[in-house]
Amino acid sequence: MAYYSRSNFDNFVYLLEAAIAGCLRTYAFYKEDLAKANVLLAAYFTRQAYKEVGSRKTALQAKVTNILRLLDGMKRPEDRQLLVITGYALMLTPGRAHEADGYFVTDLRHVPSHIPGLIGRGCLAYNRQDYIAALGFFKSVLMHQPRGPADVRVGIAHCFLKLGNLDSARRSFELALEHNGRCQNALLGMAILKLNQREKGAIREGINLLCAAHELSPRNPMVLNILASHYYYVRDYYNAQTLAGNSYVLTDIPLLQSQNCFQIARCFHATQQYDQAMDFYTLAVRLAPEGYVLPQFGLAQMNLRRGEQAKAKAGLEILLKVMPNQIDAMRLLAKIYLAERRIDDAIKLLLKVVESRSISSKRDYDSWLSLALAYEQKQRWTPAIEAYQRAMRIYGGSGEPYPIEWLNNVAVIQKLAQMPQQALETIEEALALMGTKGGDNKETNMLTLRFNRGRILEELHRCDLAAIAYKDLVTEYPNYVDCYLRLGVMALRQNDKIMAIDYFKDVLKHNKDNQAARTCLGSIYLSLGLTTQAMQSLNVILKQQMRAKLNSYTLVTVGNVCLRNVQRCLATGDKDLAKRQQQKALLFFARALQRAPRNLWAGNGIGVALSARGRQSAGDAVFKQVVEAAKMCHPSAILNVAHMTLELGKYQDAIEAYTQCLEHSTLPQPSVEMILGLAKALYLSGNAAASKMWLIKARHQAPDDLVVMYNLGLAIQEDTQQMVENARGKSSDLVKAELEMRAASGYFEHLAKCEDQTEVPHSEAANQGKICQDLLAKLPIELERVRELEVLDGERIRLQEELQKEEQEQLQQERLQREQEMAQRQAVLDRTKKLLKRPNDPSLRRDKMAKKNDEEQVEGEEREGKKRKRTSAKADKVAKKKKPNEEAEKKPGKYKSKEFIDSDESQSD
Repeated sequence: MAYYSRSNFDNFVYLLEAAIAGCLRTYAFYKEDLAKANVLLAAYFTRQAYKEVGSRKTALQAKVTNILRLLDGMKRPEDRQLLVITGYALMLTPGRAHEADGYFVTDLRHVPSHIPGLIGRGCLAYNRQDYIAALGFFKSVLMHQPRGPADVRVGIAHCFLKLGNLDSARRSFELALEHNGRCQNALLGMAILKLNQREKGAIREGINLLCAAHELSPRNPMVLNILASHYYYVRDYYNAQTLAGNSYVLTDIPLLQSQNCFQIARCFHATQQYDQAMDFYTLAVRLAPEGYVLPQFGLAQMNLRRGEQAKAKAGLEILLKVMPNQIDAMRLLAKIYLAERRIDDAIKLLLKVVESRSISSKRDYDSWLSLALAYEQKQRWTPAIEAYQRAMRIYGGSGEPYPIEWLNNVAVIQKLAQMPQQALETIEEALALMGTKGGDNKETNMLTLRFNRGRILEELHRCDLAAIAYKDLVTEYPNYVDCYLRLGVMALRQNDKIMAIDYFKDVLKHNKDNQAARTCLGSIYLSLGLTTQAMQSLNVILKQQMRAKLNSYTLVTVGNVCLRNVQRCLATGDKDLAKRQQQKALLFFARALQRAPRNLWAGNGIGVALSARGRQSAGDAVFKQVVEAAKMCHPSAILNVAHMTLELGKYQDAIEAYTQCLEHSTLPQPSVEMILGLAKALYLSGNAAASKMWLIKARHQAPDDLVVMYNLGLAIQEDTQQMVENARGKSSDLVKAELEMRAASGYFEHLAKCEDQTEVPHSEAANQGKICQDLLAKLPIELERVRELEVLDGERIRLQEELQKEEQEQLQQERLQREQEMAQRQAVLDRTKKLLKRPNDPSLRRDKMAKKNDEEQVEGEEREGKKRKRTSAKADKVAKKKKPNEEAEKKPGKYKSKEFIDSDESQSD
């Protein structure tokens, strides 16, 4: 024991082993001394096993097991030291904690205040996460021995830490250090508390405590691990790797091993040694116990660097299941979702990032930029603009000017959001800042800003200023062909097709393989009816198929040229050539759909091609699919649907389709083609009046269109015919119809006599003119008849109004009479109530008699009114009988009414 107290452990073990092996003579206390020697040796080996790892730990456990087996043969169940040592030895073996607890319980049954037994049970409770029970056992130790080991107070502090009581934990660590200033575990605990405060002074104190703990024992793996983390954050990667490597070697705890591998991996990551970082991240993930997922983030970064996006996403999702508020993981996973077009999921994650209250998130402009990109892809322009503005405020808050590119992006989004005036202001601000800022990309950025300014001016319908801007750019940068393209597009909008052709040819001078210019030229030639030139321009694009992939717009344009050829062949009667052109059109449209499955123009072309060959039902089905494919479909597809339903005789469906087409039209005025189709559908459905009104609109837009003139005459004629046959018109309507019929007759007469026009047959116009003349002859007769009916209707209405007026006056008089009678009755009733209240008052009796006389008078007047309605003979008799009564009424004080007499008699009775 003297060797042990002097820390001469080798001689201590040597003497014990020699005593056990060399003492062959027995004496009185031989067995007890042998057992004590084995117990001391087992206790020492158990303590050393807690300090070692790997094979050395396994060898020590084997020695302890052999000694304990030997002691079991000595049958010493009451040896408390043996019970405690056996319990601590079993704690070294995973899965035998329950057996160890049994030995501690047996020990405490003999001596409840045995300190090693209480400490053992406290450690077991802590390991099974029963922190309240562990706290109770450790406190029991201090109750029995107030100046017990300092590590007991460290255990109490760790229990308080797990229970969330930081103040009590800090106080326990301080008490442990007061008791033993060289307690390494107490120094480590205090250092962790200081580091977790994340304040500059506290961090410095925590590092000093860690250094003190390291000086006491340089082989403590936890101290080495925390020091490695500190050196990583101060960018001393060499020392960080060294400390983490030593900690990894000195521990066999999976969590601590995984943490050390993670430290080494991110040191390699920071020094751009990505292969070594990948290996250690993978090892950290493999060693990590359940719940420790930080290495997944580094591994995801390495997988993204290698292009293995699926593995990176899986690792980040695992991390977020355990740590749902990890900002960096959410930010990185959101970027992966953006790349996978999972925009909604990315927006949810980015909103959680930017709404976080952490310090890093408040300065995180990158997440706001990613959120703006996500909103931009969802075409949610207003939130995208707000996200960009928030990113610029955060970036500008650090004192640095935000990049010009961000302002350019904001201006583009404002243009897309139909906010051209705000976009112009933003682009002007960017141009002003560009003048004061330099940089390697200044010229390129200036070019982009000036071009975008021209696009915004187009949106503001300031084509003159936009043209000046584009021409200035072309002067400075002759090879910047996008300006020529925009000038050509603006010329097309102004219907200056010749100027547009010149601009597109200027593009080809600088880039003869420009598909956009050749495609636009083909479309212009096609609209002018120059199919040969259109195909020549488009054939150049078709020849480029071997070198580059054709875009869907070019394929649709070529298909439209083939459709125009189909129309020409059908007009000339060449059905075989028309069939071949139709097949070519279907082929090009199908290829366009392969390039872009949601290309509505290609689907619309297929429907037109099918309809051109008489397959109206199939074409109608295709057009309906095109219309239903998108909420905002181009009017051409809806117009084709309307044409097909009209051809199939579904007039109501055709009316709805034409109306929808007019609602979706982007033109300032609806096209004549749409109006003619709608008017025809209304005319054939029997609604000639509505058809006439639409044709009047078309006549205003195209006054020289002879087809519109002819159809308007037919609609006027049919409307007038329906009015005459159904007798539904008023005289004013007939007068108006007569004027319109004269105009229609003039239309037909003009069409019949105009020899230059070929749109309307002359004979048909002449026949319709004769019909108009016949109707004009009938109209005066119908007008006279309607006027007579209107006079009779007016007289009838006047008489009805007079009768109604008389009835209302009579009802008013009766109502007034009833109101007067009710007022009189109410007055009589009030006087009666007063008499009943004071019956002995003579004045009241007189009032009562007067009241009864008044009531008798009222009743007499009522009876008189009724008797007036009788015959004159009866009226005479009644008048004779009333004379005595009238005389009695003249002397009210002398006579009493019947009612008063009856009442007096009843009182006398």
